[in-house]
Amino acid sequence: MADLPEGARLELEFLPPDVEAAILRLVRAGPGLEYNGGLARATRHYGARYTYAPRGLAAAPALPRWLALLAARVGLDPARTQCIANEYTSGQSIAAHRDDRRLFGERIAIVSMGLADRMVLRRAGRPPCLVELPRGSLLVLEGPARHVYTHEIHARKRGAPRVSLTLREMLPAPPRPGPPPDEDEADSGAACDWLAQKDDAVDAECLAEGVLELLEAIGGWSSGDDSPGI
Repeated sequence: MADLPEGARLELEFLPPDVEAAILRLVRAGPGLEYNGGLARATRHYGARYTYAPRGLAAAPALPRWLALLAARVGLDPARTQCIANEYTSGQSIAAHRDDRRLFGERIAIVSMGLADRMVLRRAGRPPCLVELPRGSLLVLEGPARHVYTHEIHARKRGAPRVSLTLREMLPAPPRPGPPPDEDEADSGAACDWLAQKDDAVDAECLAEGVLELLEAIGGWSSGDDSPGI
């Protein structure tokens, strides 16, 4: 892999395997990923819905607690964070682009789950930079990597889906959020054995509690930690 451009940082083992697997199940559970015909891939939005034509932000469910914790860990303000989950199956891609600089701030954080993949960073007049993204990794784009380079994922045969979480801070006043997703409702007090759940019968609320517990068990990830992140 070529040296990363200025402003790009890659953390190969950002999510432990058990946490990555649990978050992957959660993102695909409940309302789940919705197929977007205009993009030819499935997506799910948190915090605000990014509209592609015209480009803008619309109301969406508020960030659940586990995702707010993830946003804080990568150095973003959870109250202003927008997150989009993208699912890439065999033959799917995302064209070269920069995240909209009118809508989103300096730091773009991309968490990769499921199948490992490769991202291409491009700058005019320079060879492309190929970045391997293993499952559980975190790629941060700031500075030139954020504002000068484009990034893209090529279409290829995939034996399993890759799901990414892209987190970024909204620059305008965020749209008024909708109600939190079902999995973030108050605890009913019932016992929750989320590890025993089968993929075809996932209780999203219970699974979200399990993900939050796993994240808070990681050193420095407790919800009371006010560190600025990476």
